Amino acid sequence: MYLISIKTQKQGGCQQCAYVLGGTDADVGMRCGYNYYQQPAVERKVEKLSNFPSVGANNTCPNWILKST
Repeated sequence: MYLISIKTQKQGGCQQCAYVLGGTDADVGMRCGYNYYQQPAVERKVEKLSNFPSVGANNTCPNWILKST
């Protein structure tokens, strides 16, 4: 199982994405904040995390970008 975890991190996934919101809290989970981050910072409005689409740790999409970049 450890090797699967390493492979997932190298490939990416929502847990490594710069656009992910939330965390591992069972009530909130991880949410995709791509649309939120596409707005200029001065125009962003605080919303409930439940308003953003739920994502899984190993999910990926065409907008995926590594947190460190």
